[in-house]
Amino acid sequence: MLVSRAKVAELVAKPLATASRSIGAEGLAASMVATPDIDFDQVLGDLPLLLHCLPCEANWSMHHLLRYLVQLAGKSKVWLTSWTISEAPMRAILQMVDEGMMEAPRCVFDDRVARQNPNAAQLAFANIAHIGLTGIHAKCMVIAGEHRSFTVCSTANITRNKRRELYWICTD
Repeated sequence: MLVSRAKVAELVAKPLATASRSIGAEGLAASMVATPDIDFDQVLGDLPLLLHCLPCEANWSMHHLLRYLVQLAGKSKVWLTSWTISEAPMRAILQMVDEGMMEAPRCVFDDRVARQNPNAAQLAFANIAHIGLTGIHAKCMVIAGEHRSFTVCSTANITRNKRRELYWICTD
């Protein structure tokens, strides 16, 4: 299913339920830098905190973090947004679906994704039923699993990472 810019604008314009919650110093984790052979268990621990800030020194990518969090969450429903996606991460996501780790994700990508990464776009359009295209620069994941849920906001696209990126992982 493709969604037009007008439909996305309509969905975004709907009011959201509001709630207030304060995050004290105990709710923030110290930042850590990932290494090339990252052990997410060691770096993230058991994610007991509300918000965990994790910088990456270009040694791992968003789809690696997605796999790790889905493993913690149990079989998951996943929502993804990204300015772009490349072929290897798209194949990794489809592999997680094939392995039964998660349902096919619901995605919103920038409307230029087919020109930027045609192989990844073709894989996505052929294998994922719910894809929206719009002018977007957000990079977010929502993982609703059998055991846990996570929200990730990042500076990273769903590509092989070549840059320093920052990930905020919310466990609330």
